[in-house]
Amino acid sequence: MSSRGSGGLELWSVSATPPQPGCRAMFLAETRTPREERLLKDLFKQAARVADVVCLSQGVISCYAVRTDGDTALLQMIESVLKTQFPFCIIERNLNEVTLKLVESLCADTKGEMAALQPCGVCGARDPFSTVVLAECQDGPLELDYCARCAEHHSDVDAEQFAASLIQADRRGYVVVGRPTDAQARPQRLLAAVGT
Repeated sequence: MSSRGSGGLELWSVSATPPQPGCRAMFLAETRTPREERLLKDLFKQAARVADVVCLSQGVISCYAVRTDGDTALLQMIESVLKTQFPFCIIERNLNEVTLKLVESLCADTKGEMAALQPCGVCGARDPFSTVVLAECQDGPLELDYCARCAEHHSDVDAEQFAASLIQADRRGYVVVGRPTDAQARPQRLLAAVGT
């Protein structure tokens, strides 16, 4: 069982994968019939075969975020399908808090379900494609989320130092206090700076 990070925990065994470059977009459509719902779900199920897809909301207003490896052809194809098949759709190539607030507002108005996105530990922004730092703490596995912008800012270090660099910048108070020093490779330890 994993838990989300909050200050005050001793952490060890920290790892993360640096962010992958690519093109991102948000696609929102109103589905008025079960047929339209199926069509939309099938479209993004197919897209998930070649790209990263996150469902941001479901209901009368359904929204998906898509990240490709840099090729915009898939994003253009999805946009074309939505514009021809759905009377109300929004395509946004800039995923940020403003677009997420728009989706939240439309979900609230239509009683839809919004996916829970964790805030970035550095800036507080939510990102459907966040970089997740995995760590162990006394309570078990822990996941700390970081938005693409903050992760990219810290990606200039080598992969081994990447997670530690993000946690050092984390506003929840984590700092690196040690590294493995012997043949047994004791786990890298982190200690929350809160109260120290």
